[in-house]
Amino acid sequence: MNTEIYGLIATILTLICGGGWFINRRAKKQLADAEAWKAQQAVYQDTIADLKESCDYIRKDRDLLRKENEQLRNENSMLREKIFELEKQFADVRRDIARQGRRIESLTNKTKKTKDK
Repeated sequence: MNTEIYGLIATILTLICGGGWFINRRAKKQLADAEAWKAQQAVYQDTIADLKESCDYIRKDRDLLRKENEQLRNENSMLREKIFELEKQFADVRRDIARQGRRIESLTNKTKKTKDK
């Protein structure tokens, strides 16, 4: 209802004043509104561009982290395999040392028995 009253008043003023001043004022207001919307749209577009750039940076960083993670996993598995091989070699060496120790012990026992006789 208020807009209808304002519209009616604007029409009466336009008729009384000849219309030029009121139309000019209305046009300037619409132009100012359009420029404000244009500025707001520019800010909005800049925000969108910043968000896209930020998302691209995050994606690149994520991909880099995935690659590094994969490399670390591969390196970890290689090191585990090396550790397993070294543990096997260590166990073999331990068995050989124990075997050699028993041989030496049996040889020393034989020489003691021959000397005792």
